[in-house]
Amino acid sequence: MKILTIIVPAYNVEEYLEKTLKSFVAPEILELIEVLIIDDGSTDNTSGIAKRFCQSYPNTFFYISKENGGHGSTINTGVPLAKGKYLKIVDGDDWVNTGVLIELVDFLKNCSVDAVLTNYQTYNKDTQETIDCKRKGVEFKKTYRANQDLIINSHFALTTVCFRTDFVRGLNFKLQEHTFYVDEEFIAIPLLHIQSWCYLDLTLYVYLIGNVNQSISMQSRIKRLDHMERVISRLLKEYSQTTADENHCMPLLQRLTVIVNGYYLCCLIYYPDRKQGRQLYLSMKSKVDSITELKQQVAKKRVFFNVLHSLHVNGKLYDSFKENTFFKKLFQKAF
Repeated sequence: MKILTIIVPAYNVEEYLEKTLKSFVAPEILELIEVLIIDDGSTDNTSGIAKRFCQSYPNTFFYISKENGGHGSTINTGVPLAKGKYLKIVDGDDWVNTGVLIELVDFLKNCSVDAVLTNYQTYNKDTQETIDCKRKGVEFKKTYRANQDLIINSHFALTTVCFRTDFVRGLNFKLQEHTFYVDEEFIAIPLLHIQSWCYLDLTLYVYLIGNVNQSISMQSRIKRLDHMERVISRLLKEYSQTTADENHCMPLLQRLTVIVNGYYLCCLIYYPDRKQGRQLYLSMKSKVDSITELKQQVAKKRVFFNVLHSLHVNGKLYDSFKENTFFKKLFQKAF
């Protein structure tokens, strides 16, 4: 029986994929894991690297080729194929700490919670600096229930979570295709239904940063603001239609607060066409304000960004403010 399925979304990642796939190669667990490499229509040598690992480890690595459909489509393809008790997404330009992977698989053998969380690291491509991102204030290996502490959900992220495969498949949802930022959907929708989870003090995932083409960079966020609008709109719909109790709704409300504040910031401060940026903001505001709890949660930053917008503060000036000690203290006091 496979204990863990690792789904690797791969699109033109020949520069990184060798390192990614090597990080899964541990003789102790090769028979207990499967790695599904989902090639999203790559035009470089991604397929060649993937097929070489499939030939070397035919019972562990599996190559699936598909037409380009975006990150969400690779996960939509991989989840139904997963044979592991648990599943995890590891992007084709990231990797894992192999020794920690062995420990995780050993733990998952006797685990039954809906989600298992671990720590992660960021690795800066330019500076080669590694920073550990660890959760504090949680009891490791304790089984938490939905009515106990799901407010800790800020650490439910693609880099940290393994979902029980049957749990995810039972939710019967698909991610939007040809859309960036759908990792928010993959985390937020299960949070409405999760019944149990635990946290391990293991630093598994290594997340590559420092690439200006990454979706998290401000340039990319501005370019793909319509993608973020689609994701927010879907999550707003999920929230408004849910019949879950308050304990299950709170984590999604928290995530929406962060995402919507980021969207407002992009529109009012960083968007190059100020008039168009304000129109995009107003359009989103009309949707957000239909949910009273969310309207209240984002009110403070919304007012703050509007004041800066009226003062013609742009992204460059805003960035300089954030580096100023006085304004740093002001921001911290305000929020």
